[in-house]
Amino acid sequence: MDLKRRYLPVFVVAFLASGLRAELLPYWPVHWMCAEADGIVVGERIGANLVKVEEWLLPPTKGEPAGPKIEIVALDDHSRMIGAGRLVREDDGTVVHRPLRSRRLVCFLERKGVGWYSLSPGGSGSSGMVWIETDRCYRYQQLIDPGPYILAPDPNSSSEKVLREQIATGLADRRAWEKALEIVRPEEKAVVLASYLLTRTSPEEDRGTYLRRIRQVLPQLGTDAVVEVIALLREAQPGDDVTEAVMVLCDLGRQARPAVDLLLELLEQPEQVHPVRVLEALGRIEDASVAPRILPFLEHD
Repeated sequence: MDLKRRYLPVFVVAFLASGLRAELLPYWPVHWMCAEADGIVVGERIGANLVKVEEWLLPPTKGEPAGPKIEIVALDDHSRMIGAGRLVREDDGTVVHRPLRSRRLVCFLERKGVGWYSLSPGGSGSSGMVWIETDRCYRYQQLIDPGPYILAPDPNSSSEKVLREQIATGLADRRAWEKALEIVRPEEKAVVLASYLLTRTSPEEDRGTYLRRIRQVLPQLGTDAVVEVIALLREAQPGDDVTEAVMVLCDLGRQARPAVDLLLELLEQPEQVHPVRVLEALGRIEDASVAPRILPFLEHD
């Protein structure tokens, strides 16, 4: 039992730190692409890789001119066959398997060197390319991963109007995030960034685009971050998922020792955060005094 008490927590934390996580399919939500894009363009394909620009919804963010035409590298590699060998159904159940008739598009762009690319390319399609035909949006999707992209009606953007509304929301979220990053005073910055950790308090509500990005910036604020995350956890309500807040404390490591008592309480609240995440955070904090209280969660019948 002595060996178990001494080494089992170490093994558990090491295993959790390895972080086996399921990968998302590269069919990205519009809000996510708004956060990642170096430009968003509406236009019409007029050549193999050439697009006549109707509107820049997001002008180039890296200083390039927002010209009337744009060349999108590998645009001609995108399949224009709806279904691409598979039967695809419209929302009304109609089976579709035919070439796309429209050249109208909305493209979420990524700048690589001197070239423009559609976001998240993969073989015969990309997540960043949206075709518009009779006001219906078609996107490249994966039925299995790994697997080829299939051009099909977008279940999340039923029309160009809906897509534009989603883009407007995504760009507003992006501006709010960029404004938060520009805050100079660490205490104030920690308050704003910590608000993203809960859906109930987040400026982006339940979209979650910036939730994962929090872990890249909030721990850099050190003790100011600890203070705000503790305050957030103390004010958490039933139904709040506090997983990301706990993971920020995990990233803060020993600096998060003032949060130990709260973390121990959360071990008894699996509806708010899985106990293994709490154990991971406690392991990174390295407070030996918690060992007797966490041992029951490490033992199995």
